Amino acid sequence: MEKNYTLNDDVYDDFVAQKGTTVVMLSSKKCLPCQDMKPAFKKVAEKINHMSFGIAEYDEAPKAFANLDIYCVPGFMCMKMGL
Repeated sequence: MEKNYTLNDDVYDDFVAQKGTTVVMLSSKKCLPCQDMKPAFKKVAEKINHMSFGIAEYDEAPKAFANLDIYCVPGFMCMKMGL
């Protein structure tokens, strides 16, 4: 499965709509706890091959954050075919 660590508004919808289960970390470059969690998230992503993993940064995916009503980070979402 796919490991995409840079989900921006251009690729976010297609990434989460793909077949199978998708795990997205919601993050911000200014959030220190987010930066602390990224290495662990990537480590888990490398070990689990039957799911897709991605990181959506607020500055790079503001439309996705707005559509999901996300107002604080860090956060994690697990979706199946975009739901």
